[in-house]
Amino acid sequence: MTPFELFALSHCSKRCTELVPLAGTKDYQYIIDLSNLTIAIRAGNFQQYTFSFNGTLPDAFAISSQNPILELKTYLLKFFDISALNKFAGLRFTCKSIKFPQELRIENSSWFGIGQLCSAVNSSVKIELHGSLLSIEDMSLFLEKWMAGEFPNMTTFLIEIHSHRFNSNDARVLGMQLPIWSLERTVTKRYFDRFYGWVVDGTIIKNVNGVSAVLKFHTDSPNPFHFMVLA
Repeated sequence: MTPFELFALSHCSKRCTELVPLAGTKDYQYIIDLSNLTIAIRAGNFQQYTFSFNGTLPDAFAISSQNPILELKTYLLKFFDISALNKFAGLRFTCKSIKFPQELRIENSSWFGIGQLCSAVNSSVKIELHGSLLSIEDMSLFLEKWMAGEFPNMTTFLIEIHSHRFNSNDARVLGMQLPIWSLERTVTKRYFDRFYGWVVDGTIIKNVNGVSAVLKFHTDSPNPFHFMVLA
């Protein structure tokens, strides 16, 4: 059944609502594209359903405002308006303790700050940010927290970040001068459940709890920040 068919089924009765998760909806991947005003739902059968809003949402997303937690329509339209006006740079977002998806990939992540990152590593398994505004200082702070063992419940094993503010190698991170990478040609790979990650030319670091990770931080590289926790 398509996502819309499952949505309609869930409104038939309480019993139907309970049956919908059996269709594998927990494995759905949602891709929100603010620049093109679309949401794509990637189902478990490798099919993808893309919806273009053009300022309005399909009926299936018109969730009752009686439950503000599920007010998806208003939430998304506000973000679409903000994106169209290119006002992200001047906004400040409040980080709330929420459960992020296992695989978190954001193309236009200028709004995603260091607070959100520090929260996401406690629920996501793989994080990939593009178009970020995180700074070298932000990543230095994150790495210092990890080195000090301040993420005891960390679930993330791989972080990849492409930021507009990674614009200089004239900085020090963890006491090391950027770029941080291995001069020897290396490829470190890891499988984690259904996820797979790798870091090219990374260097090994270890935190106070004895946990090792491979780090590459090279602002001139096509993949400037790679951080992968090792098993």
